[in-house]
Amino acid sequence: MCNTLLPLACTACLAFVLLAGLGCLDNLAAPDKPALPATLNWGASSDSSSDGEAVEATRLSVSNATLDDLRSRLKAFKFVEPVENSGFEYGFNGAFMKQLVSHWLNKYNWRVWEDRLNSFPNYFTRIEGLKVHFMHLKPSKKGVKKRVPLLILHGWPGSVFEFYKLIPLLTTPDTDGLAFEVVAPSIPGYGWSEAAKKRGFSAAACARVFDKLMVRLGYRQYYIQGGDWGAGIGHIITREFPERVLGFHTNMPMQPFRQPSVIVQMIAGSFLPDGILFSKKDGQKTFPYFEKLSDIIRESGYMHIQATRPDTIGHALSDSPVGLAAYILEKFSV
Repeated sequence: MCNTLLPLACTACLAFVLLAGLGCLDNLAAPDKPALPATLNWGASSDSSSDGEAVEATRLSVSNATLDDLRSRLKAFKFVEPVENSGFEYGFNGAFMKQLVSHWLNKYNWRVWEDRLNSFPNYFTRIEGLKVHFMHLKPSKKGVKKRVPLLILHGWPGSVFEFYKLIPLLTTPDTDGLAFEVVAPSIPGYGWSEAAKKRGFSAAACARVFDKLMVRLGYRQYYIQGGDWGAGIGHIITREFPERVLGFHTNMPMQPFRQPSVIVQMIAGSFLPDGILFSKKDGQKTFPYFEKLSDIIRESGYMHIQATRPDTIGHALSDSPVGLAAYILEKFSV
């Protein structure tokens, strides 16, 4: 009896899921284009500076007073014993943090890395009320037959420093004489780019800022590479300004989860054998779906607090360099 009813019950549940998914069509369908915010000045209301067209070369630097303050805070670090045999299961391991702080205090030399940051040309320009930092690198004239403009976008937790090993490879011409002119901006609020002072600054707003940056630098058409937040920003630039984007490459392709057909496929595929809705190869990457979804939820707690209470977590992390290190480096331990 049970053996007879079980397949029927599964079929009924699957049918319900399919119908429910189709019934959500109007609510879940993605818009043709993301809405760009109307705000065109994200600076402080008290700041009357205009954008202009100026692009200023700069040298990145940190004062000795800031470094002295950092050392005093590191020396005040209070070690907490980790749970035995827990590794990084509960976050950044305390024993490893103790080693990291010792290295930070006694061996790490910021000035060495500051010089490396300045080994590439850095610039500032003001766009939509924000002081935006970016690197701009052009290939040498020797051996170059074709120059291709490329906007490369970082994500979180990251910065333009992610690209320091990659950029020389891009600006060196290949055997056919092709080389890239690279523009690598810091997302507003990251690194040396000023954070928005008004509510509503989003990936869509950032996309518009970066497109304006490329136009200001004289690039009417360009390619994009983006990962993590850079993938989302690059995707929006591609959809909002298709006449300027020659191509978009990402190392973080995202499923359009708002499309009901995708949601139905994901749920139904959890109950069906490989090869029906997905190829065997894709099925291995996607299923068991709820198990993989659980993994994502478990590793993305930071995303919720950053999206809903950034000021709260911001106070804690800006006041504690060890806390900030634990918060960021934990993602590299996953």
